[in-house]
Amino acid sequence: MSLDSPCLAPYPWNSLPYYPLRMFPVKENKRKNKVKDEVWVVIPLRDVLLVEKGEGRGELQQCVVFSTRNHDTFIFSRVQDRDFLVQKLAEMLAGPIEGNEEEGEWRRLRQEKLEEDKLWRWERHLKEHGGRWVGMYRTTELANLVLDGIPHSLRQSLWMLFSGAENDRAANRGVRYHYLVEESLFRPCTANEEIERDLHRSLPEHPAFQSAAGIDPLRRVLCAYAKKNPQIGYCQAMNLVCSVLLLWCGEEEAFWLLGAVCERLLAGYYERRVVGALVDQSVLVDLVSSELSPPLQRHLAQLGVVRIASLSWFLTLFLSVMPYESAVNIVDCFFYDGARVIFMLALTIFELNAEKLLNCRDDGEAMTLLSSYLEGVYHEEGGGRTHDREGERLKRSIGVKELLAEAHRRHGAAITWERLEALRRRHRLTTVHSLEDSLARSVLLRSGGIKSPSSMTLEGMQGKGGRSPYFAQAELEVSLWKLVKFM
Repeated sequence: MSLDSPCLAPYPWNSLPYYPLRMFPVKENKRKNKVKDEVWVVIPLRDVLLVEKGEGRGELQQCVVFSTRNHDTFIFSRVQDRDFLVQKLAEMLAGPIEGNEEEGEWRRLRQEKLEEDKLWRWERHLKEHGGRWVGMYRTTELANLVLDGIPHSLRQSLWMLFSGAENDRAANRGVRYHYLVEESLFRPCTANEEIERDLHRSLPEHPAFQSAAGIDPLRRVLCAYAKKNPQIGYCQAMNLVCSVLLLWCGEEEAFWLLGAVCERLLAGYYERRVVGALVDQSVLVDLVSSELSPPLQRHLAQLGVVRIASLSWFLTLFLSVMPYESAVNIVDCFFYDGARVIFMLALTIFELNAEKLLNCRDDGEAMTLLSSYLEGVYHEEGGGRTHDREGERLKRSIGVKELLAEAHRRHGAAITWERLEALRRRHRLTTVHSLEDSLARSVLLRSGGIKSPSSMTLEGMQGKGGRSPYFAQAELEVSLWKLVKFM
């Protein structure tokens, strides 16, 4: 790999200390050791562990920092097209490397270096901002750290803190996870039967969930939660979310995190009628109408693809549509910033694929396009899968960190919690009424009381035949109760 770009390179490079994402002034020697436009530096890609942008002043502006496996650091300043260069190098480093054991060792060392650097930044931030796991200031620096990804060793603790699950556990000391497991496991009930059917569909690309090592903890957590909260019980998609929680958390922590997701962060999503998800679909339709370009708005509305695509995005936090190694960064941001992140990502995905979407002729073509794009979202630090479930090599589309950064840049200011809650209030009543109307139609169709679905509405039914609306409503409630009883 050659760096063929006008820049300045301090020499000797190894006289500079290296601190992740921070630049320090160079101590000048008696003679000036800088040569401009006269040096070619060639760094073998196999020796590079990390490439990142540095920030400095004076001659250290627009820096690019290379860290190698030999613990050498190369700093190039005033690099033209720095963002493009760093992005392309990151894609090359994250790309698949097929070859001998030495190249596999290079990949492992690079990932360890990245993890160490990330952990160092987090530890410094936690030290500077007081108490470790009691609370944390929501600063710009913290938001940037979350966007870059939470270190593996801190993920459980920070997920518990950001989601409020740690507070839930402290406030419900009478809820004992192990007792719930004993009371619920293998108990004959509808929830447990549904859980058993879905266990082996949970994260099939991960080896842990192809054996008892992953399946047994997943069963225990899901059954215990269904016992704790019978109003929700179990809903499809909970298994996928829970399986990712178990990759980085203990069983009890995954149990409390699942509760935080189902009861607070995505309230109403995992109930029988998924009212919360349907409401948020309507919210997303509104946001598409106000945030995207008019041609794209109209075409998406014509295709009807927004509702079709978004349901799985909402219910699984994108875990069902992109590699879990990439989607876990979205889960990091979700626990920190809530469902707001999902809306920003959805809008950004539509925008980044606008040109291709405008050429789609039907919803099937649009869904294939979006599925291919999301399956190609890779992790810039590497380590993700290189082939899809059919064995074909994945076509990389965009790095997950870049996607998250783009979503915040484009829609971070516009998609606020106040705006989301106002839109949810507007659509909640309409959604519930629509579901009730659909259920009432089903009751009358199955009972033979109506010949055509189009001839029946709640309003018309209540005043039909000259009877009292209250009497008609009572009959409807009895019919609904009978339907639910025998479903």
